[in-house]
Amino acid sequence: MNTLTPTFHYINPSENSDKSSYVKSIRLTSNDFSIIIHQKETKVIHLINTYTFPNTLNEKDIVSLIYEANNQIEIICKKNTFYIYCKTNTQIPQNFYSEEEISHILPLIINEAHQYKAHTDFIKPYDLYNISAIRKPLIESIESFFPDFEIKTHLSNLFSLISEINNEKNTILIFVENMHFTALALQNHQFIGANGFHFSNESDFAYYIVDFIRKIYKTEKNISALMCGNIEERSPIFQLTKKYIHKLSIIKQTDFSQLDNYHYFCDIIH
Repeated sequence: MNTLTPTFHYINPSENSDKSSYVKSIRLTSNDFSIIIHQKETKVIHLINTYTFPNTLNEKDIVSLIYEANNQIEIICKKNTFYIYCKTNTQIPQNFYSEEEISHILPLIINEAHQYKAHTDFIKPYDLYNISAIRKPLIESIESFFPDFEIKTHLSNLFSLISEINNEKNTILIFVENMHFTALALQNHQFIGANGFHFSNESDFAYYIVDFIRKIYKTEKNISALMCGNIEERSPIFQLTKKYIHKLSIIKQTDFSQLDNYHYFCDIIH
């Protein structure tokens, strides 16, 4: 199989904007990556290519594959961002953040910390820093192959997304990716906590989400939950969870995109 053949391809048949305003984002998850080009101001999508790679590849080979796929597209953009999906993260309020302390924080959130590098994103809407643990071979390969790309984490953009779509008093944003999810919780429009779990079936998923909600909100009952990523309304995971969280919905298509599965990508195009 030609690994550089997209498993999903979309090109906007009607979009005809100024190519000088294009923004390119490369999105790497656990077993695939997407190259997405959209218009900076309108957020209208121009192109999406998604590629799957075997789990036997090491980090350098994965990034090399992404480099080849990106070169095939032959569209150069002035703004380029490489998003990494990190499963190990922690948040620190701005007032307590110190670059000198990062080396001490990493061993507290992950084993074998010497194999990882701490990546820091400032989350402006909530005046905090998100610190993610990224394998050194991965981030060093990205820096080598994509020197002109800004490196960010998916979680940093989930924070931006929830700050823009949050209209309820108590809101949770749940991002689902390959049997793993990340949840961000707000109360009175302020960030109060985050967590992430691996799950093996829909019962696990529903249990972890409901348990997280009960622990973080305690006495609050009126909770609004929004989901995005690899999830569909007809999926057993969504249907079972909705039995426990009545105000549960998937982020729908917006005027920013013509895609039916916009919620797969709305965490980085919002």
